[in-house]
Amino acid sequence: MEPKLHVNNLVIHNSYIMLRKKIIPSGNAYLGISIETRKPIVIKFEPNDLNNLEKENEAYNELKELERIPKLLWYGDQNKYTYLIIQLLGPSLRFLFKDCCNKKFSLGTILNISLQMISILEQIHQKGVILRYIKPSNMVIGLKENNKKIYFIDFELAKKYIKNGKHLDNIKARHIRGNRTYISANAHKGNKTSRRDDIESLGYNIIYYMKGGQLPWNNTDDMNELESIKMNISIDELCEGLPEEIKLFIKYAKEMDFYQEPDYKYLKGLLLTIAKNNNIDINNVEFDWENNIIYNYYIKCRLEIENDLEFGMNIEKIKENTKDNSDYLDNDFKNTIIKDEENVSKNNSNNYKDNN
Repeated sequence: MEPKLHVNNLVIHNSYIMLRKKIIPSGNAYLGISIETRKPIVIKFEPNDLNNLEKENEAYNELKELERIPKLLWYGDQNKYTYLIIQLLGPSLRFLFKDCCNKKFSLGTILNISLQMISILEQIHQKGVILRYIKPSNMVIGLKENNKKIYFIDFELAKKYIKNGKHLDNIKARHIRGNRTYISANAHKGNKTSRRDDIESLGYNIIYYMKGGQLPWNNTDDMNELESIKMNISIDELCEGLPEEIKLFIKYAKEMDFYQEPDYKYLKGLLLTIAKNNNIDINNVEFDWENNIIYNYYIKCRLEIENDLEFGMNIEKIKENTKDNSDYLDNDFKNTIIKDEENVSKNNSNNYKDNN
């Protein structure tokens, strides 16, 4: 349910402009512009009788001191909608894995991003928060000088596991939360989730990359069958063909107690052992997408539009239009501000095949 893109709705809090362009084809996250800084931003919205963004806003405030979390710029209501405006970062690991690297990450890339994810998750847990929603599309890379850093985004299901200094009790959950491909077996059973479940979920993400985008339950659309496979599969079968340390990672996660603090150092050590055994300098990894034509075109067209001289002129046009109550943005603005994401794949599909 989208707000109509009338000018009065489009200019938010007199500071931000929401463009007619989604960050991804599905979802409610739109590309926007900060009028003050001229930089791209992300704008999420929902009717203000819902409270999903309120929960996400609470999570952003809990985690605001962390470096690898997008900066929250503004949250509030306007014209029957609630808006959450955050810093724009780079493409997701899902996009990089599937669209740029043909579902093939090198071992060095997998180990580097996995080590970063464990470190970020540790910091989030130290803030008394669990994510419950760990998947490739919720992890992105930074821009420019931060393009080797992983960030976590989308905290709509994040939850405090520490309240009033006490860990939440282990009781039956009312609903299954999270992406069913990656949530823990405990979550499928309807058990309340804790830090252990984030660790197990992260382990499934690592296996997904190591197995070229395949998990044993990926080939079924039946949710009951998916749950059955995940809950009954042995660790040996799940991790077949993978380094022994990955088996130990999953085994550790599955054997954790509900209240237990994860041994993040141990988990990192397992991955560092894989790197050592394969002569990988984990601190000097060149990510697989760095010289990829689709990735570079994406960055140029989607994330550096503030360098377009015409952009500044159109900002002034928008501000003027808000004064005379124009109904819609003119086509010149909409067509020049940014190229459609669809054109990235269309215009570069042949080059992509030739260069990968």
